[in-house]
Amino acid sequence: MDLPTPQTQPSAEEDSSELLVWMIHALEGRVEEIAIEELYEDLLYARVALRSQHGRHTVKARLDDALRLAIHEQPPIHIAEGVFEHLSFTLADYGQTQEQQLATLEQLVLDAPWLLCSRREADNLDFSQGMRGWTSQNVSSALLDTHITRNGKPTLALTLQQEKAMGRVGILSYQSFRADTYRRKRVRATAYLRADGVPQPIFSMGLEGPFSFPTGLSTEDRPSYTTDSETMQIVDTQVWMPHALVMDIPQETLTISFDFRMREQGNGTIWLDGIEFETVDEGVPLTDTHVGSRPLQPFNLDFSHGLLFWDVKGEAVWHYERGIDTSAAPDSSPCAFVRSTSADLASRCTLQQVVSAQHYQGKSIRLHATIKTVSARRVHFFVKRRFPNGESCEEIISGTTDWTVYRLTLPITVGSSDFVFGVTLDGTGQFWLKNVQFQMEEGVF
Repeated sequence: MDLPTPQTQPSAEEDSSELLVWMIHALEGRVEEIAIEELYEDLLYARVALRSQHGRHTVKARLDDALRLAIHEQPPIHIAEGVFEHLSFTLADYGQTQEQQLATLEQLVLDAPWLLCSRREADNLDFSQGMRGWTSQNVSSALLDTHITRNGKPTLALTLQQEKAMGRVGILSYQSFRADTYRRKRVRATAYLRADGVPQPIFSMGLEGPFSFPTGLSTEDRPSYTTDSETMQIVDTQVWMPHALVMDIPQETLTISFDFRMREQGNGTIWLDGIEFETVDEGVPLTDTHVGSRPLQPFNLDFSHGLLFWDVKGEAVWHYERGIDTSAAPDSSPCAFVRSTSADLASRCTLQQVVSAQHYQGKSIRLHATIKTVSARRVHFFVKRRFPNGESCEEIISGTTDWTVYRLTLPITVGSSDFVFGVTLDGTGQFWLKNVQFQMEEGVF
């Protein structure tokens, strides 16, 4: 909230809190205390205690109005125990001395105010406290259902009525919570979903923090990590399906969040039986992790960081295995691979990177890569501009081939937003990818 301070210069139009103060003083009264309480679930309000010639009076107020009044009058402020439990900070986590602690929190207000709105820990993931911590959007209704359940407990029923195509819009989110107890651990979040009339949604888990990416890498926005169930195979939407996500929590992580978004438009109902959140050992495989902001240049082209910064795309990617292979190349260098796991496929799987075109407009980019294939129906090595006109350049490879170097060149016109490059396995077979090199040519236009 944009609250005034005692040092704020008076403006031509004072805010309403000034008028309230003048009225209270004109009636020879004073603000005796302010109590912050919970009205309903996470909705806070304030009780303002006033002392006048006729005794003590208590009135209800919006939280921001009460805080503005508190800044002017400096009364004692009391916070309900439940509110304090959910929203307070442990000062010892932010420095050795109280001076250091308050300075750190003050800096957080300036740099990451979203962190101050985070919950201390994950609670009410099973809706035992109603909708506390949950927010729905783009849905007709979000109600607890005691009839359609997985284990006898109420579930959340989301009714969707989309009259027009809305894309993969968000429909439900859980307020972020602090990652303090999970740093440097592997965690698993499992959401149990069921649907009728619409596809089961995509479940996502995200990490926020001042992540220290490798030297030389910069991004357009504050970097974040996400993983989701977009590539999960869902055989029957009308049965309870576990959507399991597994991530490693870096030391720099500040908060963890969950959200759900639609796969496609439709009218129907989605049920959620909560989220199970737990730590697991390193034997549990990780799900694909994405960087939540576009990098300003390609990165991890030698796969020394696994598949980090590489996205896997496709409508049926569960028919494909992907990973890092250190035995396929003669020099034992790491290379990425994608191979089909079904004998007859009409689908495709793409391994790609999306890069901001901010620094490449009016220039050309050159892409080199070494690729090997086995029994591949069709492999596309490509680079293309996504906007404004989607111009692309590609090499098509079929059958079984030894390690071969392929080269692509693409001009990036002024006004382009980003470009994407990678390799697509179309149908059955396998490819390996290594020695990806990226160059930019100056003065092309």
